[in-house]
Amino acid sequence: MAVGLVLSFLAASIIFPLFTLIFCGFLFVQNLHKRHSRIPGPKRDSFIWGNVKEFQPQHNKKARFLVFEDLVGKHGSVLVTWDMIKPVVTVSDPEVLKSIFKPADFKDVSSRGEFETIFEQRFLGKGGKFDSCSFFDKKFMERQMKNFNHCCGAFLEELKKRANGGDEVKMADMFSKLTSDLIAKIAFGFDLNCIADSDVPFYKALRACQEASWWKLCNPFHKWDIGSYDYQNDVIEAVKYLRDFGKKVIDSRRSAMEEGEAILEDYLTGMFRAVDVDSSLTFDDMLDEFVTVFIVGQDQLTSLLSNFLLVLFQHPLIEEKLYEEAINVVQGSRDVAIEDLDKLNYMYCVTKETLRLNPPIPAVSMETTKEEKLGGYLIPEKTTVQIIPYIMQTDPIAWSNPKEFNPERFMESKELSIAAQLPYCLRKHCYINDNFAECLVKALFPCLLQKFKFVLVPGQDVRPQEELTILPKDGVLCTMTLI
Repeated sequence: MAVGLVLSFLAASIIFPLFTLIFCGFLFVQNLHKRHSRIPGPKRDSFIWGNVKEFQPQHNKKARFLVFEDLVGKHGSVLVTWDMIKPVVTVSDPEVLKSIFKPADFKDVSSRGEFETIFEQRFLGKGGKFDSCSFFDKKFMERQMKNFNHCCGAFLEELKKRANGGDEVKMADMFSKLTSDLIAKIAFGFDLNCIADSDVPFYKALRACQEASWWKLCNPFHKWDIGSYDYQNDVIEAVKYLRDFGKKVIDSRRSAMEEGEAILEDYLTGMFRAVDVDSSLTFDDMLDEFVTVFIVGQDQLTSLLSNFLLVLFQHPLIEEKLYEEAINVVQGSRDVAIEDLDKLNYMYCVTKETLRLNPPIPAVSMETTKEEKLGGYLIPEKTTVQIIPYIMQTDPIAWSNPKEFNPERFMESKELSIAAQLPYCLRKHCYINDNFAECLVKALFPCLLQKFKFVLVPGQDVRPQEELTILPKDGVLCTMTLI
């Protein structure tokens, strides 16, 4: 009898708090739904899972940003979707967008917030405290043409080894190696040399971390996934390797500066100068920035180059015009010179149009710091507000024939409003800016077009695949021959 009473008491002491917790959770979610109920959007599939099913690959074969494009068409330029119990407001009205750029009212909460740590290991930390976008200005990039040409030359030599007309080459992977070498050389002053050797430990660790970042987003319950612990431990070791490597690079530069040696005028030197000016910046901030520029910047540039090449396959007349410009400006096999850059006008326009229709980053997220009115709807405080660059850049109000690939539109106006053109997204999302992208394209493709004939492997899937960046799904498989 006494034992039964004790067990009943224990059961009640467990069940009642658990029931109370569940009931409070229910009221919390219900209140969230109520506070956002006036904002239009698709019907939730369930109370807890929200609209998750809408974006699952097995339910919808489109990339997420294309699903959002459909939703905007149905529900308007301001809408709410539910990532389980988290409301996300999507804004696609150019006029509304302007208010989101007020730092006092909206806090930047890009995906880096998800990656301050990865599997409990410090990863990107607070990356973004340094202004990489302003540092990579046009004059700096022009001074780096020697390094651009050196890396692009090594890339072309590696392609020659595969230019037999039979071997299939995944160009996205090749571009990934090129952009890694470029960032290492131009931003941080060291040679990575992964173009010729994909077994370089730094590159392998970098790719492992990039892949794990997406895996983490797709597996929100990974903390309790015992079967993936070995994989997570491997990623932790890769992160440690990147950060240890970065520490050695930074320490080496600091020692050289202290000993009065001649110092490279690169981004790393700029970071040291920023630390001298701003005492709140620390060594850990520099290390976070080192990793962040590689993880995010390398992916962005790879996306651009892959989509640029794909455009040439899809638009032969544009390829022909680019070829004519290349042989007129950069004749033969010589390197691209500084004075050539401004002459490659059509290549500039194709780059901008490629970024317009193929933005590297799927979405940019902000968070309201107070209750805001967007498009006539009250958005509660601490609500995630996201911008989909692709939707903004194909807005028929801002663009004529928005889905048509038309580089000539940039011949008329090189400067368009931020509400219309968001190539590398916004502010701190812009790790590798337009100047870097433009110089890379102009250093690489004039020689590439004159030396190689590419053939796209038939039957592959070239639809956009959304992960941390947007890439053609099969990576642009090609065969090539020398011209």
